[in-house]
Amino acid sequence: MSTREIEHAAMLWHEVYSHRMLINARRLVLAKEIQARPGSDSYWNPAYREHEHVKAQITLLKRKERAAQKVLAKACAKQRDRFNRSDVIDVEIKQLASTTPTTPERN
Repeated sequence: MSTREIEHAAMLWHEVYSHRMLINARRLVLAKEIQARPGSDSYWNPAYREHEHVKAQITLLKRKERAAQKVLAKACAKQRDRFNRSDVIDVEIKQLASTTPTTPERN
C-alpha cells in the first residue's frame, strides 16, 4: 500500500464529507423555513418536499462516507503493518526521553 493510495482514500472521504456538509446546511435552512410558518409541515408544501428529498440525499452520502472511511482505514492499516513495531516503540521512547523537561531541584 503506497502513500498515494492513502492520499486517494483521504481525498475521496473528504470530497464526500464536504458534499454532505453542504447538503446538511441546505437541510437546516429548509427546516428553519418550515418552522417559521405554522401549519406548513404538510407534504403539499414545496419546502417540506425538498426537505424530505435533502434528508434522503444525506442518508445516501452518509453511507458513501462510511464506505470511504473503511477504505481509508484499510489503507492505513496496510501501511502500518510495514513498520517494525519495535522500531516504532524505540523511536517514541527516544523522542519522549529527549523532550522530557528536567525539573529543578528543590531545597
